Amino acid sequence: MLKTLAILISCFLLSVVVRLPNLNRPLSKHHEFCTAVALQVMQVWQEEGIADCHYLPRMNYAGAANKHINNYASGSGKMVDAAGNYYYVSHPPFAYYLPYACFSLLGIYPNVLAIQVFHLVVCFFSGLMVWKIAQLLTPNPAIPYLSVVFYWFSPAVLWFQANTYMADMLVQFFFIWGILAALALLKKGNNWWRITSLCLSIFLMIYTSWLGVFFAFCCFLLFAFHPSDKRWQVPLLIAVSSTLALLLFAVQYAAIAGWDAYLAEMVQRGGQRTIGNAMSINSFVAIISNYVFNYLPLLLLVPFGFRVRGAYWFPFTIIALLPVVLLHFVLTDYSGHDFTTLYAAPFIALLVASNLTQAILKARWVLVLLVLTLSVSQYYYINRPGDFSQSGEAYAAYQGEGEFIAGHSDEDEIVLMLVKPEPQTIFYAHRNIKTVTNKEAAMAFLAERKWQKGILFARDEKGCLVVAEKLSLPQNY
Repeated sequence: MLKTLAILISCFLLSVVVRLPNLNRPLSKHHEFCTAVALQVMQVWQEEGIADCHYLPRMNYAGAANKHINNYASGSGKMVDAAGNYYYVSHPPFAYYLPYACFSLLGIYPNVLAIQVFHLVVCFFSGLMVWKIAQLLTPNPAIPYLSVVFYWFSPAVLWFQANTYMADMLVQFFFIWGILAALALLKKGNNWWRITSLCLSIFLMIYTSWLGVFFAFCCFLLFAFHPSDKRWQVPLLIAVSSTLALLLFAVQYAAIAGWDAYLAEMVQRGGQRTIGNAMSINSFVAIISNYVFNYLPLLLLVPFGFRVRGAYWFPFTIIALLPVVLLHFVLTDYSGHDFTTLYAAPFIALLVASNLTQAILKARWVLVLLVLTLSVSQYYYINRPGDFSQSGEAYAAYQGEGEFIAGHSDEDEIVLMLVKPEPQTIFYAHRNIKTVTNKEAAMAFLAERKWQKGILFARDEKGCLVVAEKLSLPQNY
């Protein structure tokens, strides 16, 4: 067992070495805006007190000048409290609670490197569970090792379980836990420990992100109709744990501005992210393209036969692949974000590992090394090391803009911009920023707020951020 653990730790540390050029770098491209939003919530909690924020994902920094400004928080504009704080409720809140609790226990201020290290720890334990799932699926001792290596070194996992952090990514850990718990329950039989493990994973999955709803649905069907399990307790408890998780965060979020406001927010977000807003061939082409960009080296190995199977491959497919397919179909617009391909990583890794059968034994390790080399190359191609992205933009650009805003604005000034700031800029500025179309709109906002001072930022002809004007509201405005 110690030898096995040493091998797994060594493989994981090698994956960390691959990531090193991209760790603790200024937040910039490839969905690092997700990390900025998550850290913004945790920093607000740290500075204003999580209890004073009612344990809810508040997006307004401390200070009266930052209030009544909706920066990437509420799509409907209605998730705002009486003090002018907006809340981001597109996902349940557990993805903020878990790292915040860890940082608080360790006395660490939420920052970029801290959240990346936290996420790497999550990635490590995710891989260990992939290894354990492979053990349940096959007696072949090589397949668990191949599976976890393919998992850890796929471009999607290398990036989305390190540099980016949000509910969309943390849910991966609970998803893999749920797969493992369900397979163990099917293979080893019902006992209360296994049932509790499955229901807890489902509760935390749903309390983290929407993938949990699709997993719970597939799990319910599997246990309700699986011929080897006629007992009613498992599907009933799956339904109960799912309902409790949904009710918990719904009640929490309705407390912000009432049920009508929360339902309006959900209707707005659902209308934007579901298939009704994206029913076109282009949407599904985008999803397929995302898989090519994140798994091409592994997918090239899938045609090497489908001979290695066992009694539990069908239920594994139902709970590891079907929830992902349903999510892509129902939340089609949302699935255009390529971080949703992360959810298929366990299934793809196990499928490819199991397909490297005895028929190609002599070439197996050559293929493995080739796939790993191509995967790392693809990861670096998408996430270019160095100071500039693939498109030639400086990774430090948003940090520079944010620090420029912070250095040129006073605490008693409302910050306004003639261009919409990115979440990374807001994070580094540590200020909420009101977007306006012109000076007149800026002055109108000051008057609406009954605020005396403001500062207006714009871009010059070279695209650089500059102070356009210091604003002062006349007494008779």
